[in-house]
Amino acid sequence: MSTEDNIETLVEAANARWADDTLGGPRSTSWGMYSYGDAPAAIGGGVGAFTWFNSKTALLKFIEEVLPYSPPGPENTDPLAVADKVRAVLRKLRSGDLELGEARRRLNTVLRAYSQIEWMGTFKDLKDGNDAYARDLIKQFRRSRELAVGTAPVAIARSQIEDFKGFLAEYGI
Repeated sequence: MSTEDNIETLVEAANARWADDTLGGPRSTSWGMYSYGDAPAAIGGGVGAFTWFNSKTALLKFIEEVLPYSPPGPENTDPLAVADKVRAVLRKLRSGDLELGEARRRLNTVLRAYSQIEWMGTFKDLKDGNDAYARDLIKQFRRSRELAVGTAPVAIARSQIEDFKGFLAEYGI
C-alpha cells in the first residue's frame, strides 16, 4: 500500500468517526472538547462544535486518530508527520508530564492549519464554570436565554442542565 493510499484510508476512517452516532450529547461524567477546523472560512474552516466521549481515554484516542486527518490540513503538509507530533504530546499528557491546558496549547501548535481545540475537559467542569472558557460560555448561555448574568451563581443550576446541553449542541454551528 502506498503512502497516499494509507493517508486516504486514515482520512476516510477519521471522517467516519466524526459521523459516528455514538458521539452523543454530554452526560454528567462525559469528557469533551470544543474544536474547529483551522482553515479559511471560504473552504469550510472555522465551524466549531462540542464533541463528547465516555472517558478521557476515548477523547484522547479521538484526538490522536482523527484530528491529524479530518478536517484535512493544507496539501503541502504531511498528516503522518502531524499525527506523530500529536501522539508525542498525548504520550506526555497520559504519562502525567503535561497538564491538560498545556497539552491543549501544544496540540494547537502541532495541529495549526488542521484543527484547533478551544477547550477540553469534563462536562462537570464546563457546567460548574471551573475555568475562564467555561465561565464565558455560561455567560453566553445566560444572555441567549435572557437570564441574569451578573447576579446568578457561576455554575449552571440543575434545572437548567438540559437547556444548557441544547445550547452546547448548537454552539459554534
